[in-house]
Amino acid sequence: MVKPDFAGARNPNHKHGMSNEGKKHPLYIVFYNMHARCYNEKNTKFKRYGGRGISICDEWHNKINFFTWAFLNGWQEGLTLDRKDNDGNYCPENCHWIGVGKNSQKKSTTKLSFEDAENIRYRISEGENEYDIALDYKVSHGTVWFIKNNITHRF
Repeated sequence: MVKPDFAGARNPNHKHGMSNEGKKHPLYIVFYNMHARCYNEKNTKFKRYGGRGISICDEWHNKINFFTWAFLNGWQEGLTLDRKDNDGNYCPENCHWIGVGKNSQKKSTTKLSFEDAENIRYRISEGENEYDIALDYKVSHGTVWFIKNNITHRF
């Protein structure tokens, strides 16, 4: 019996090559989360992405293509993938890397009062889901995170 040649990616045990000592590379997590937001109906963010028709270009369904684009277009640890047009799809023409603070600031269209911030902190202390709170106040999860962590300066 001749063993099939399962070299590289054709090997069922082939790893993505983006892990170190059991931890997934941050870029792999970006890739995974992007797909989950767009295609996994059980994902908490699906209704704001896939549920609104946001999808991922064919090229980026391949991890290597996405990783290559990311490295050639300024990815650094600590940056987040941002869509220039929030109604547009994930694709090279519509995406770039920005700081988390800048991304949160970009998405936040509602100014919150000091009282709103205090109410948000209270709701978090009571165990409410931060994403649900963000939806209630029509702000990004990042804005809620900044409030929870008492960070007033945005990058």
